Amino acid sequence: MINLNYFKYFVDAVRLGGVNMAAKNNFVSSPAISQAIRWLEDQYQVELVKHGRNRFQVTEKGQQVFKLATQMIESASDFEEEIKGIVSANEKIKISIQQSLANTFLPSVMSEMKKKHENLDFSIRVGTTFRCKELMERGERNYSISLDNVTFKARFETIHSGKFVFISAKKDKRSIHEAGLILTEDTKEVVELKAAYQKRFKSAPPINTSISSWGVIANMAVSGHGVAYIPEYYLYSLPKDSYRVRKLDVEVAKYKINFYYSDNVELSSLHRELIDQFKKEFKK
Repeated sequence: MINLNYFKYFVDAVRLGGVNMAAKNNFVSSPAISQAIRWLEDQYQVELVKHGRNRFQVTEKGQQVFKLATQMIESASDFEEEIKGIVSANEKIKISIQQSLANTFLPSVMSEMKKKHENLDFSIRVGTTFRCKELMERGERNYSISLDNVTFKARFETIHSGKFVFISAKKDKRSIHEAGLILTEDTKEVVELKAAYQKRFKSAPPINTSISSWGVIANMAVSGHGVAYIPEYYLYSLPKDSYRVRKLDVEVAKYKINFYYSDNVELSSLHRELIDQFKKEFKK
């Protein structure tokens, strides 16, 4: 029988960069996370991580399981939301939001909104940009907060503009060419980076791995596994003494964080407040 909690523990450990952070996120002990991962390995006869003192390194098969488990958890969350929708129609704000934005800004935004509207209910689905787009196209969400690296067929209002940056561990003295790049999968900015690198250096970029999570690649970078290419807003969530910004002689991508809304709806006063609160977070 599938143990969703154990898979969530494993996904959080990979996404957040270690057992201790996953334990903190799930309000359990670190040994509980480790035991869950070992149970999954025994149950499915696959090595998910390299086991050793004070290190957390995901295996190649572990990365594959991470992707599948993430999809499974998202599907379970969708199912739960559908059931809640049947039971209660009291939801006031229904949005989807990109995971890195949810991790970095959503708790503070929700807290501020609750101060003004004590009984306000949120129905939120978290996922990749592609997932947010899919939810809107299927009509399961009419509002989404996401980057513009995927084309949404919707109206939008821009919340924040910025650029991508290269980061590595603070003590990593290797050049970017030596350390290698850690990228997400082929979204717009990654495709542009590969083309720019090829044009500038007459060779393909040195890519260590590609993972569909900025949180994962940022944590891999600060752990010394290479140089991550991430939107600069994600630096808000990293300890300032854990990374340094690196320079590479190519033009970096720019991005916008947009509040998307379907053609058949309008922005309510609550949605306007939500947009304004996100804008305030970026000015802090």
